[in-house]
Amino acid sequence: FLNLVPPTGLEVLVAGVIYFGLYTSRYQEIGQLPEHYRVTFYASCGWALYSYASLVHVMAGSSAGEGPAEAFHGAACTV
Repeated sequence: FLNLVPPTGLEVLVAGVIYFGLYTSRYQEIGQLPEHYRVTFYASCGWALYSYASLVHVMAGSSAGEGPAEAFHGAACTV
């Protein structure tokens, strides 16, 4: 981070596992919350997806702006 070096594939994988584990471990409890808090949870899921897509994009994005990393990042922007 301090040297502005893109993340490695292992760092992206670890971040994905952490995000996935965190949100799936909480997903079954969401139905018990009041509606306002459910909306907040779903919004945080969207932001987590966007931040993960940004991480993938920094690691694997092309300078030409084409490829699967750009497609994933663009799709996450619409969420």
